[in-house]
Amino acid sequence: MFESIPPADAILLKWILYDWNDEQCVKTLKKCKEAIIKSKGKEQKVIIIDIVLENEKGDDESIETQLFFDMFLMVCVLEKREMR
Repeated sequence: MFESIPPADAILLKWILYDWNDEQCVKTLKKCKEAIIKSKGKEQKVIIIDIVLENEKGDDESIETQLFFDMFLMVCVLEKREMR
């Protein structure tokens, strides 16, 4: 979890929130808000790049993307376990 985030006009969170529960995500997003408020820039943004899971109206492309993402995470987790 992030202890602090330096002031910035924009904060990019890519594949960060998917691995945490709602409470941890809210804490992280609040810290992002504090950081962009401190920056005093004109256009402050928090940009989140993540995957939407369990999309009921999923087309073939979104389902394929979700499966690839699941496989990616499995590989990452197994790799971390083997390195211990």
